[in-house]
Amino acid sequence: MKNILIRNILLLSIIGCNAAYSTITFQVKPSSTNVKVQEKQQNQNNNVNRNTIYANYNKDNKKDNKQDNDTTATDLSSVKLKISGSASFSGAAATSNSEYYNGSKIDDYSLKSTALTKNDRDGLEFVAGEAELEFKAEGKMDNGTEYGAVIVINAEKGDIDVDKMYLQVINNNKFGTLKCGNLKGADDSYVFSGQQLLEANFGIDGIITSQLDYATGALNPRGPIGFSNKATKIAYYSPSFAGFTLGFSYTPDTRHVGHDNRNRGSKAFGNNALFAGGDDDKEKPYGLHNVALGLKYDKDFGNGFKVIGAFVFINENTQDITTTCYTGNITKDSKPTSEKIKLNNANSWMASLELTYNKFTVAGGYYRSGKSRLPKEEEFTKDGQIRLFPAFMVDKNGNSGHAWNIGAKWDVNDKFALTGVYHNASRKITNSEKAIAQVLTLAAEYKINKNFRLFGEVDLLRSESSSYACSLYNLNRKEKNAIIKTNSALFSAGITLSF
Repeated sequence: MKNILIRNILLLSIIGCNAAYSTITFQVKPSSTNVKVQEKQQNQNNNVNRNTIYANYNKDNKKDNKQDNDTTATDLSSVKLKISGSASFSGAAATSNSEYYNGSKIDDYSLKSTALTKNDRDGLEFVAGEAELEFKAEGKMDNGTEYGAVIVINAEKGDIDVDKMYLQVINNNKFGTLKCGNLKGADDSYVFSGQQLLEANFGIDGIITSQLDYATGALNPRGPIGFSNKATKIAYYSPSFAGFTLGFSYTPDTRHVGHDNRNRGSKAFGNNALFAGGDDDKEKPYGLHNVALGLKYDKDFGNGFKVIGAFVFINENTQDITTTCYTGNITKDSKPTSEKIKLNNANSWMASLELTYNKFTVAGGYYRSGKSRLPKEEEFTKDGQIRLFPAFMVDKNGNSGHAWNIGAKWDVNDKFALTGVYHNASRKITNSEKAIAQVLTLAAEYKINKNFRLFGEVDLLRSESSSYACSLYNLNRKEKNAIIKTNSALFSAGITLSF
């Protein structure tokens, strides 16, 4: 009896393993031929082993081996797992001349003495760039509707995390595309500016982010305030009508990602370049019910001429936060307090346009953030006294800034391409002061084949802040001094592998 029980368990285990092995077809791009051949051979070997056991087992039970094969293999071969990814390596040399704030005064009190007035950075550095591994499970229903899940693992600066994770259902002929999970929404998908010509990890999104500093209070020109990044959301994109599609994404809480706790620090996307933070920082701005609504026009007119344009509006219910505050005239004996203050709701918009004719493409974009996520005007005074909020680096007349860019790309041939992009960002600090940032990127790439690509890049950064912004910044910092002006250059070259 014991031997029969063990034999039955062994048989069921082998049947179950073989059935599970048969349910998923793995396709590894760019070439899945070898994988399918190996899978077919493995299935044949499994069938031989399984049939041997069946033959012995059926001596007593007289089961039909062919019928057994038919009933145990559940066919889910329409669900396919695709694996793709990329990695890069480069050498970078930066030269940076940054002037530190030298202690101008507010109310006759020097807020910060300066030990350094300049910072020069030179030398070669190797950079193992951002690497991604994407797993995409795809299936298709009888009515043509596609469904699946996407998981993207990201490795950068020695950290490994799940960068994106979402489900999707797609039928562009009927209802469009629905996605839900940790992903970027319409505020990112409907942008076709000059920066997009450089693709990911280049220009202002590339090595420059870890190598060069912006002046204090100057905007990184990447995107508007309220950008929800990869906070957990749902996103919907309609079918195309005469070239037009509608995009919509809803993020309940911009602090929240997946199963993480609602965190007002590292997960407060969309305002990090504007909000200074600091040693005494309490909270970062965040929004509830963040909505991005976009309209895209995409039309290929033939003869090599193509147009893509988009407009995106972002709105949210920005929440009150607790932040560091100074009240009245500041002296050496002034002590900060922690105050809960009301912020303006994020109301931002951006527009972009891309024109292609044969091998030439030009593109540009513009965004404006108004007073998004800044303290409301009435918060800057209390009981007749002026209040200062170091984290925001503006007075009641300041704003959250605007930026524009323009770029061009020339695909010289199937292997070689040249790209140039210029960014300009500006932010009002007071009625008479502002902070600016200008970035010029020149890039060249050469495709060895469809997987290997060589690239070279030059980034020139100039940014300048104001005395008022630097003074406020230093109030909230115990050690690091504010940078009032930068003139920097970054030279990099490397190789990218995609698969």
